[in-house]
Amino acid sequence: MLRHRSSRFPLSSVARPALMACLLGGALTACTVGPDYQRPDTPQPAAYRETVTGDVGKDAALRAEIAADWWRQFNSPELDGLIARVSSSNFDVRAAVARIRQAEGTVDEKRSSLFPSVTGDLGRTRSRSGGTTTSGGTRTSINSTYSAQLSASYELDFWGKNRSALESAKASLDYSRYDKQTVLMTAIATVATDYFQALAYKDRLALARRSLQDAEDVLRGIRARAQAGTATAVDVANQVNVVEGERAAIPQYEQSLAQQIDALAVLVGVLPEQLKIEGTTLNSLAQPEVAPNLPSTLLARRPDVASAEAQLIAANATLRNVIAQQYPSLSLTGSYGYQNSSLSDLFNPASKLWSIGSSLSQTVFDAGNLQAQSDVQRARVEELAADYQKAVVTAFADVEDALAGVRYTRDIRSAQEKATASADEALRGTTGQFQRGTADMVSVLTAQRTLFSAQDSLVQSRLNYLTAIVTLYRVLGGGWSVEQTQAAADNAPGRAGG
Repeated sequence: MLRHRSSRFPLSSVARPALMACLLGGALTACTVGPDYQRPDTPQPAAYRETVTGDVGKDAALRAEIAADWWRQFNSPELDGLIARVSSSNFDVRAAVARIRQAEGTVDEKRSSLFPSVTGDLGRTRSRSGGTTTSGGTRTSINSTYSAQLSASYELDFWGKNRSALESAKASLDYSRYDKQTVLMTAIATVATDYFQALAYKDRLALARRSLQDAEDVLRGIRARAQAGTATAVDVANQVNVVEGERAAIPQYEQSLAQQIDALAVLVGVLPEQLKIEGTTLNSLAQPEVAPNLPSTLLARRPDVASAEAQLIAANATLRNVIAQQYPSLSLTGSYGYQNSSLSDLFNPASKLWSIGSSLSQTVFDAGNLQAQSDVQRARVEELAADYQKAVVTAFADVEDALAGVRYTRDIRSAQEKATASADEALRGTTGQFQRGTADMVSVLTAQRTLFSAQDSLVQSRLNYLTAIVTLYRVLGGGWSVEQTQAAADNAPGRAGG
């Protein structure tokens, strides 16, 4: 239904009371249709099954809030510098920040629908009327009309359609902020593990070079014994095979080290030629001890879980918006201005004009389109509810896996240290026996290969332990919290938020 009135009476005496009455009536009777958001029920353990130390009491003594700069616990200034670049230069993080700005713009856009839209028009129209035939010929008339007018339109958010759209946009903004934290945390953890991997390759490269030098020393000794007649040509050939095998391993490690540094360069947003890794060994790193707080604190510290819930909240708000579209829509329009054929008389009181109107629209038939949209959105909410529940369960599983990873990689590292010490002692003893003529060359070669393998495995076990620590920091949230992000958003000047 459309009502329209026009008059030359002042707006203040007629239009303004009617407009205010309509706005007040809409505000008093406004409501929101559709389901309110409810967080899905998710199981939460009372305690973790796995432990870092193998003893629940010792784990409890290690519990502490994880610092936001947890990587400093490894005592590597070079690692600190690499991670400092991530926040500003990592390409994935920069893209995530841009997505936040997009979401902020969407919030501002949806918020604007809660307010009237006002436009101003200034115009001049020049027209020619039809000719009139007289005895003196055909006469035509050319006229000009000048106008100045303000027009306003406003849709009363009677059923909460626009408010639900704004709520969905805000939840999507929250998702973008949490997702940025997930991307940042993943990038930081990847930089740390890739840096450790680069140092491990340096360790293995140094080990291979040292092993090659030892093998060459043994080869010289065997050749000397061959000249003296106490060693055979076969002994020499076997040791040459060992030497060349050790030599062949070196380019492989050099290639892997170069590729690892290239990967680090991409993560910190620089060209590979601009990145140099000065660190030389994993042994220079500290090995921090970390244990989780109670499981009840985990969900508020996992940005991926917060992201999953924000998506669910946004979908639920969108469902309410879709449902509200099935209800009647009430709009108000109004205009006020002047119109005259003379520019000098444009703002003469006699040139004044105004109009006010209202319209009520309701979809009568759409072949079930709106209902189908509602059904689709309900299914979307159910899908995201399942995704959220999966994210929660996965978060607890991640912690269990990481706890087991730290505990068992530490045990493996300790056992490998003992195995390496034993292999080193065995080689020294076998070499001495060989020099005294009480052991053959096969025993020396076997001891050499055993020690090199043990030393290489020790480097890898140290790397695995450090990587497991990084993983535990990451799955515990890396010092992040929902409150942290919300406080930063609230304190950011001029940003979309509440």
